[in-house]
Amino acid sequence: MRYFPILLCLLLLSACENVDRDLWSQITYKPQESPRKFNPVNSVPRFGARKDYSEVEGATLEAPAPLSGLSAKGKGLYDIYCAVCHGATGHSDTPVAAKMDVEPFDLTGESTAALTDGEVFIKILASDTVMPNYRNELTDDEAWAVTAYVRTLSGG
Repeated sequence: MRYFPILLCLLLLSACENVDRDLWSQITYKPQESPRKFNPVNSVPRFGARKDYSEVEGATLEAPAPLSGLSAKGKGLYDIYCAVCHGATGHSDTPVAAKMDVEPFDLTGESTAALTDGEVFIKILASDTVMPNYRNELTDDEAWAVTAYVRTLSGG
């Protein structure tokens, strides 16, 4: 009877261990790593069908309308989706960018100015690099608006 408290303590301590270890040995990913969640196969989009740009060559893609009047709308969307990493001025000088393994693209440089509008558009919607693609968040028109604003940052 005098060993009962010790036995009870041992049973209680062993009950604290997570037997199946689901929370201990789970697969984790950094936000900028794959795999990303994609829509289920055969799901119906809420805002109509969206084109898959993952196989489209950006250099051959042209805007459906002139981008000249879209930069104001694009700035608002840029501030929501892009400024966190690329910065308000496009220089990628944010605290988030400083913590990333791969530095975000500087949008004010010559390399961005050398890209076509279609290539910038593809980077936004169908990026397969460290940058997440915004296919599920932005419509095509919104992505073209962000493209127009990025053009103002790069001087293009």
